[in-house]
Amino acid sequence: VQDIEGNDVSSLSAKAVNNKSTVSGTAPTYVSTKTTDDGRIVVEYSELLGDTQIPASAFDVSVNSFWRDTPDTYESVSVNSVDVSGNTVELTLEQPIENDQKVRFSYTDPSGNDVYAVQDIEGNDVSSLSAMAVNNKSTVSGTAPTYVADSARTTNSGRKILIDYSE
Repeated sequence: VQDIEGNDVSSLSAKAVNNKSTVSGTAPTYVSTKTTDDGRIVVEYSELLGDTQIPASAFDVSVNSFWRDTPDTYESVSVNSVDVSGNTVELTLEQPIENDQKVRFSYTDPSGNDVYAVQDIEGNDVSSLSAMAVNNKSTVSGTAPTYVADSARTTNSGRKILIDYSE
């Protein structure tokens, strides 16, 4: 480093610097989402999250029981509570996710940069998410298959009886 006349400044040893920057850090990024064995949803982020009061209405969870619903039909499931712990957000639902359901969720920052948003310990809000697929690891039993009426029949040889079920 030199002054405008070309004179070198003297060397500096390690010095503490008082950081007065008001520029916020980087917000956590979304990592993954999965269900727990008992049908709750856990959303994982890249860093520790702050202790905020996130309203359940900031999340939208929907399920598709693929054997009984058309492929693009998802039904909404109410979120009863939201719990932040470490780098995860856990959603407890009105009805647990069943093992035979496809699941997706969305998160919308409820009101901008404030204490009601998912954010890191420095207050940086995470981005909103839309229709994210959830890795379903639930062990909650889904709806059992049902007998299709009047489907029992024999094979042409008469040696086997065939019965149709809904899945």
